[in-house]
Amino acid sequence: MGQPHEPPRGAPRTVLLEDARAEPSELHQPGAEAPRAQEAAQSETPEHRAEAPSPAPAPAPAKRRGVPLWLLLIGGVFLLVLIALPIAGWLAWGPYTRKLVIESARERGVEIDPERVEVPFNLKSAKLTNTRFRLIGVEGLTGEIRDSQVELDNKSPKSFELTGVDLKVTGSAARLALELSEWTSAHPSLYGNAMTAREVDVTWREAEGKDPWLSLKGGEVAPSEGGARFSASGATIAGVDTGALGASWSGERAQVSMGFGAAAGEEAPVSLTVVHTPGRESGAYAPYAELKVAKFPLDRLAGPLAVPIDTKDVTLELSSRFEFESELMGGPVNGQLTATLIGFTPPKPDELSHYDFGDRTHFTTRFALDSERKKLSLTETSVTAGSFKLKGDGEVERFDDHARILLKLLANLPCADLAAAAVEDKLKQLGPLGKLAGNVAKSVLKGSVGVTVVVDADSRDLKSAKVAKLIGVGCGLKPLTLPNLSDFPDLKDIPLPEGFPKELPKGIPELPKDLPKLPSELPKLPSELPPGFPFPPKPTPTSSAK
Repeated sequence: MGQPHEPPRGAPRTVLLEDARAEPSELHQPGAEAPRAQEAAQSETPEHRAEAPSPAPAPAPAKRRGVPLWLLLIGGVFLLVLIALPIAGWLAWGPYTRKLVIESARERGVEIDPERVEVPFNLKSAKLTNTRFRLIGVEGLTGEIRDSQVELDNKSPKSFELTGVDLKVTGSAARLALELSEWTSAHPSLYGNAMTAREVDVTWREAEGKDPWLSLKGGEVAPSEGGARFSASGATIAGVDTGALGASWSGERAQVSMGFGAAAGEEAPVSLTVVHTPGRESGAYAPYAELKVAKFPLDRLAGPLAVPIDTKDVTLELSSRFEFESELMGGPVNGQLTATLIGFTPPKPDELSHYDFGDRTHFTTRFALDSERKKLSLTETSVTAGSFKLKGDGEVERFDDHARILLKLLANLPCADLAAAAVEDKLKQLGPLGKLAGNVAKSVLKGSVGVTVVVDADSRDLKSAKVAKLIGVGCGLKPLTLPNLSDFPDLKDIPLPEGFPKELPKGIPELPKDLPKLPSELPKLPSELPPGFPFPPKPTPTSSAK
């Protein structure tokens, strides 16, 4: 009873319960049947082995099923994606950050084309190499920066550090300054970013292909409140070494200031300020520029500009205002100018040598520049030296390489002042008595004498300017020799001084009509000698012939 039930001989041996409970995967694993068969053999007694029939042939091992090919493909693709994602991200990071930097610069009014852009994954900074740039809306201003280090805050620039800036400028200073102020007004936030720059070179030309009128090297830019300042230890303007040069600009006032001759703009003896006035929407848009010169030594310009006067110890003070009628800089420009030459008096005729011209000459005028920037008309022009004052008008016409200056000025000198000056000069050794005599002469004489000055000059050779000085009859003065007016073909209506003949006589004067008649016949000659007229005696011979 206690013996286990044995299956009949020849019947197939049933699988043990443990085998039935085995995992299906174990049933199909190669070699898994061998341990179980060995265990069963060990549990059998010798009697069982003697009675056991010969085992049936073992079934062929089940064929192993491999991993599906599609699963292998999916796994391989997934692995490649895991490897490629960092590589693709690294490769795409460069174009992405380049596009990000370029678009960010354009939003701030600057168009850039960097050769290389490096931005870390934390987006805290950007490094640009060999970057070409231009300011959008400012024509004629381009450049290249060798190295640019930009500090970022939430993808926006916070500060700039530039090295190796090569700036090229083309066009007029007035137009450039106005367009810069407009650009500043449109992008004021950019001036809130700190900026430093080193090794700044600037070349400024009037037009492409022309020689530069301004060049400087080794300039520096430093941040200032609401803007920046520029300084350079030396610069060359129109061939003149100006010494230190400075400039400053600000976004809050939409104003650009430039100064020549000092490191700081407001301390410079020469400064140009352009103000972009608000009110464009209301129609009150009226930009203007102001040029100021404070005691500038004129001898700095004597050589390069061939100034035809003795400039030693002569200084220039100047103030001018330019009013622009169009924001596009295509319309006319009107303005006024006042200049003073301290230590200079204009040349004067010998007839006026005793007249006191003082020690400085003032020049004032209003001007109008056409839209093509070719012709400058001068009106309400005056030249004053002491009590001597010339008034008139003129024009300056600009050509490709020079300018032509035409001036017509007229003055009237009071005879009293002229006589007083002459008497005081002659009797100056008498001291107060000489001055008293001059006052007496001044109280006696009345009337005036006219003086005309005509100038035709070429900016390329001012020393060869043609000057005609005419003085009228008056105060006992004789008129100067009439100049050859054919030397001034463009001065058609020269204003002649009072007392000067307006026209020269024309043709031959007519003969008088009532001349006495000439005799028609000559008197007859006498045919005979008067009676009693003695004839001379005949000669008497003194010797006889042999």
